[in-house]
Amino acid sequence: MSMAYIAGKTAFLPMDPYEAEQFLYDLGLDGPGAEHSFDIIDDVRGFPIDWGTDFRVMNRLFQRIIDLGDMRGALKAWCSAQHAKACWEKCSPGAFLTDRCTAADALKASYHMRSIGFYPGVCDDRTLGGYVLENYLSEDYNALPDDAYALLDRAEAGARFREQEGGQFVDGGYLVVHEDFSGEPLPAEEPLAYFQVRFSDERHDSGWCDVPLAEADERLITRVFGCTDLSALPMECRSIIPQLNGIVSGADELPELRLLDEALNGMNDEDIQKYKVLLEVVQPGTPSAALRLAGDMPHYDVELDFADPAAYGQQCVADILDVNEHDPLLPFIDYAGFGAAMLYEDGYLATRYGAVYMNVMAQSILAGPNTVCGGDCYCGRTEGFPTRVCWDPDAQRVWLELDCGAADSIITDGEVAGFAHYQAICEDWGVRHCASRKDYERILSELGAQSYDEFLAAAQEQAMGGMGGMA
Repeated sequence: MSMAYIAGKTAFLPMDPYEAEQFLYDLGLDGPGAEHSFDIIDDVRGFPIDWGTDFRVMNRLFQRIIDLGDMRGALKAWCSAQHAKACWEKCSPGAFLTDRCTAADALKASYHMRSIGFYPGVCDDRTLGGYVLENYLSEDYNALPDDAYALLDRAEAGARFREQEGGQFVDGGYLVVHEDFSGEPLPAEEPLAYFQVRFSDERHDSGWCDVPLAEADERLITRVFGCTDLSALPMECRSIIPQLNGIVSGADELPELRLLDEALNGMNDEDIQKYKVLLEVVQPGTPSAALRLAGDMPHYDVELDFADPAAYGQQCVADILDVNEHDPLLPFIDYAGFGAAMLYEDGYLATRYGAVYMNVMAQSILAGPNTVCGGDCYCGRTEGFPTRVCWDPDAQRVWLELDCGAADSIITDGEVAGFAHYQAICEDWGVRHCASRKDYERILSELGAQSYDEFLAAAQEQAMGGMGGMA
């Protein structure tokens, strides 16, 4: 195990993949394009590797180095050869840092150790020649008369052998690469379960088991713990998605957890990233709530491209301002701050993974605790269908929402098409910015006088002071 500093925090590598994802999440470094400083202070420091900024690649390489055991010397020699080659091509023997082998290249090489031959202690042609004669040509070598050994030029034999197979001397020995694997893709990692659970008491510990539990695991756990009902056992839960860690309080929630696992396994990579965006915003506390969120994903508008406010800020500057690309003031623009402000202004709620557009569905689910919801009112926009005007003073936004009771009645009567029609009207009306009384009056004027009067009455009943202190 090695100790490293990542973004100023101590890490012991390699980490368990579940712990690694939680570590990155706690540092805020698991979003797209997140980079960090990385400094190793022991054990594998001798590897001439540019560790880069991809923590997952580094962590995987650390585990591979440990798994190689006695073969790690061959990998280290290969990395040294790549560094020497780069320095030679640039005629820059002192270029130690910038020309080192990357962690990704070293990781790929660790899966092709059969193509790498390394002979520690064989550091010159004479030693190599003796090794070749005694091992590769042993039959002929041993058949020579004793007085002939002194006539053999071992250095010449070693030089010819090295030239023929394209080997080279590196720090610590002789290296030869039998096959070129540079064009080979990096082997995929073994897929990890979205959830793992662990049962334990004062005497026993099941260790982490994948969800859903295999029948063999379940039988073993019940036998070892001497019970037939897993719900009676203390249980921990963890997830490869850090936002879902700890959402299970006991084994009685395993059925919901299995359903959530099925839902996640039915998503592609893009859907998982969108789900992470929503998890950051909604923060469900139970498997059933997380499962509902997965089912509601189509109702949210999620933009993964907006994970970087700075990029959005640059786009906005280019679209809004007529600025020359050579303008000397451009380097001083706070693109991140401007982008974050514009995301909010444009109706987005930003997270490190992307942004959620606050459409009617999102707004109603994520409404703040001070949200004022008017009673059923005649709405000119929805042709008189019972509608509520909702205002979140903290977010300064107003939207239309169909009355839930009326909606249930319509669906019961089989008029689903009519409900969808009016719901679409609310969606099209959107979420309006409302920061002042003037904004509020202008918005309500679009809905009719009755909407205005009934919403004011609702606000007064909720002790919001009419306009909730709105100036």
